[in-house]
Amino acid sequence: MIAIVISIICWCFFCIFEGRFEAILWHLWARTPIFGFNPHKTKLLMYRRLTIIILASIANPLLFFAHALVFPFIHSGAMYSHRNDIDCDVYEDRWESEPSPTSSAEINFSFNVRYVLFVLGCLLYIGILFNQS
Repeated sequence: MIAIVISIICWCFFCIFEGRFEAILWHLWARTPIFGFNPHKTKLLMYRRLTIIILASIANPLLFFAHALVFPFIHSGAMYSHRNDIDCDVYEDRWESEPSPTSSAEINFSFNVRYVLFVLGCLLYIGILFNQS
């Protein structure tokens, strides 16, 4: 059970780090765009896929699914808040902001969808923890 709690805490820190890192990347790219370079796709190929493969191979499937459900809420919230810290004219609703209409992300969720996914992920975490005890 301790390993699951540590996994959840580490995952939350990873989501925050990933969101803040992406906020900086997008801020820099918006100031000096490189033709044909899409930070989302480059980072997605090199970073997220590797992380997903590692997590899928070591985690139990329900824990992996719960992590996937909470990721959009924490990651996007951290990214929108940090982008607003850097430039107060973007993502004025901070954590509750909606995706940009010009986003190149493969999947965009509204705040309400991110919130529902987060609640479902947290309920799944609770279920996993109670099942382990």
